[in-house]
Amino acid sequence: MSIESFDEVKEYFEKNKEDETVKGYMKGFVSLDGVKSFLESDEAGKGYLQSYTDSKVSKGIESFKANSLSKLVDEEILKRSPSTDPMVLKLQAMQDEVDALKKEKERESLLNKGLSLANQKKIPADLIPYFLGETEESTISNLSSLEKSLQAYTQGLREQILAGGSHTPPAGGSNPTGLITQADWDKNKNDLDWYEKNKTKIFESKKQGLIK
Repeated sequence: MSIESFDEVKEYFEKNKEDETVKGYMKGFVSLDGVKSFLESDEAGKGYLQSYTDSKVSKGIESFKANSLSKLVDEEILKRSPSTDPMVLKLQAMQDEVDALKKEKERESLLNKGLSLANQKKIPADLIPYFLGETEESTISNLSSLEKSLQAYTQGLREQILAGGSHTPPAGGSNPTGLITQADWDKNKNDLDWYEKNKTKIFESKKQGLIK
């Protein structure tokens, strides 16, 4: 019988599938050895095997890229350089802003405390920002040291003035215009601002015996 096409082959096998010769042939063709021989030796078989392998490998690579590669790359980048993660950078910026606001508020509180102490201790207010500490305790300590230093300085000036000489006050104990009276001296002598502003008058008042 002459067979002209693959369809005729199929039809032949279908019609003669019970034939022992056909059965034997079909069994030989679809056996493991037959399949291996077809895939390894036949050009069409080898082409099919390569195409099948490439397809499976390509699908595997695409699946890996879609499901795992991006995550692995992100994890490795984050491990090597955490600061490159946008969320980390955003959170860090927010934390820095909160820390800055907190520090500013704490400094404002310390400044108010320092100004209150300066008023009590008669310390010039414009010096306070330079003596603020990190805590209230350190600020109080700094201002106490400043107070002692200013008192020592003032005492030195006072002694210089008092050592400048004395003068017998005019009869009747009158006070020339603009000079310091004993009452003014007793009231304000520990006020550093007042003392600095009135040094010349204090010196002259001492010379005239108006203050002791």
